[in-house]
Amino acid sequence: MSKVSVAEAASLLGVNVQRVHQRITDGSLRAERIGHQWVIDDADLIRLGHRPTGRPLSSRSAWAMAYVAARDLPDDGAPQARDLETADDIAAPVPPRISSPEVSRARARLGGFLRQVLSPYEDPKDQSDSDTVAVSLRSLLRNRAQRRTFRAAPSDLGDLRSDDRLHLSGISLATSGLSSGDIVEGYIDSQELEGIVRDFLLSDALPVDANVVLHVVDPAVALGWRLLVDSWLPLAADLAEYHRPRETERAASIVRDVARRHPAFATKGSR
Repeated sequence: MSKVSVAEAASLLGVNVQRVHQRITDGSLRAERIGHQWVIDDADLIRLGHRPTGRPLSSRSAWAMAYVAARDLPDDGAPQARDLETADDIAAPVPPRISSPEVSRARARLGGFLRQVLSPYEDPKDQSDSDTVAVSLRSLLRNRAQRRTFRAAPSDLGDLRSDDRLHLSGISLATSGLSSGDIVEGYIDSQELEGIVRDFLLSDALPVDANVVLHVVDPAVALGWRLLVDSWLPLAADLAEYHRPRETERAASIVRDVARRHPAFATKGSR
């Protein structure tokens, strides 16, 4: 479960910081005090201010959806279907090929997601607002990995970024348009987490203080994740989880751009 600061909660809800504090005081918004700061669960914000597009997908289903999203849009630099189907890095407990029923379900979910958060019309004023798109991404894909935030010595960020155990994603990708040397973000096998925390002396940190964001993946259920972390759907979900206006708008713009040309968006009758 992702936690956000009071300032981030205010931005997401479209209210001022004082209003968030009032809700915490009157009990209408649950919060936890860590040190001198209040932090709030993302799920509580969704219940308070937004309707999610549906129940969160399982980890396997989330990655199946990312697989279909990448496969059906081959001109965005995402991995091709043939690469994913013959990948050697897919964990043994997971079938080397995604089944036809899984493909069908993932395509229907993707089409439903695109239609639910975006208007089928070209007029930009008819599109859902960026916050709604971001909330939908976080709700639907939250189980793709466990998001952990850490603090590292700034001098170690370069070595961490080039570590083979880390698969860069989100804000660390040039395709995000927001890449910065001050933050390292990436996906990592759950079995490698302890080692990388130890080797780089990473310490747990609140999201507002973190300069390392790790998405910890269970390889037993995350189908082909190493080949998908830099494709458009995980990228948009990663950015949406920052709860900041710049990342939120970029996440929404990625989804909107894809929706204009993605076959799933034009599919009729998906459930």
